[in-house]
Amino acid sequence: MTGSRPSRGFYFPDKACRISFIMCKGGVGKTTVSYFLGQRLASYGARVLLIDSDPQGNLTAALRPDRFGISLTESTPVLVDVLTGKCRVDEAILKLTPQLHLLPSTAINSLLERRLLELGGNAITRLDQILRLVDRSYDYIIIDCAPSLNVVNASIIYSSDQVILPVQLDEFSRLGLKQTLMEIKGLEKELGFVTNVKILLNRFNAREKLSFLYLGHLAEEYRSLLMHSTIRQSAEIKMALSLQRDFFSRTKSKAREDFDALTREFLPPQTATGEQHAWN
Repeated sequence: MTGSRPSRGFYFPDKACRISFIMCKGGVGKTTVSYFLGQRLASYGARVLLIDSDPQGNLTAALRPDRFGISLTESTPVLVDVLTGKCRVDEAILKLTPQLHLLPSTAINSLLERRLLELGGNAITRLDQILRLVDRSYDYIIIDCAPSLNVVNASIIYSSDQVILPVQLDEFSRLGLKQTLMEIKGLEKELGFVTNVKILLNRFNAREKLSFLYLGHLAEEYRSLLMHSTIRQSAEIKMALSLQRDFFSRTKSKAREDFDALTREFLPPQTATGEQHAWN
């Protein structure tokens, strides 16, 4: 197929699909979903670049570069170094495995907002310009964002093909979702672009009546934005993160089922004849 790359039966496009996980409320699972989605896409043969834009560096910590013989120091290049031209983007990328790479984060990324503002009119478009340099080296670029809507995340939204908003079924998440969607719409209007926004239900607990109540509210208000997949609340996910366990190797696992379903939503779709093709 012209303009696509076959891998393990899938035809990936010759340009990366950029996916960002954003929510102005913390604790909704942005890092966890980024972590497992990146790993699962890589296991399907995709070339994945994970970008940790959060100064807290939780995604970087979860991936544990030291397991791959990589030590992080104060001089390790991070996103702020790339965006300000201190180093090239390829110089900041850590190759954890042949399929899974990481642009890490350290506390130095706390300067990212200030440095972007110093770029003036180029602040919002800067990340898009940088990612174009590596778009053809990856099938997916996944960006884990800090829980805020500032210039940094505005630049990430502008640069993304898909913006995923993870939410839990509670009042605080509902309010955070509403605020985030308002901010995204305002950004689109101001800059004259449209992004593909989807809502992912995360940590769903079917035993809680309140969960179904909020699910009803979300379905009524945002039905067209809801992803088909739902990530259920699971102790397996916490154990996998803390103990570096691989639930994808297990035959029966609710966590595996949920993340498999989520991953398939991002894989190139199949035609009626079974041929895989690239997204637009």
